[in-house]
Amino acid sequence: MDNTKAWYLSRGVVGSAVAMAADVAAIFHYQIDASLQASITEQIVGGVGFVGGALALWGRIRASRKIG
Repeated sequence: MDNTKAWYLSRGVVGSAVAMAADVAAIFHYQIDASLQASITEQIVGGVGFVGGALALWGRIRASRKIG
């Protein structure tokens, strides 16, 4: 079994991106506290999994060859 995952499914990567976005938001006087950042991170990671599954399903429906 391969214990790797895509970089965009990493909570560390997504959390870092959210933290950087919160820093940019602070420049424009929007405050995003740590608990909201954590919530946003969880929703993004969960959403990416959902979108990936939806794309896989759509790809299978649109496929022109049978699974053999």
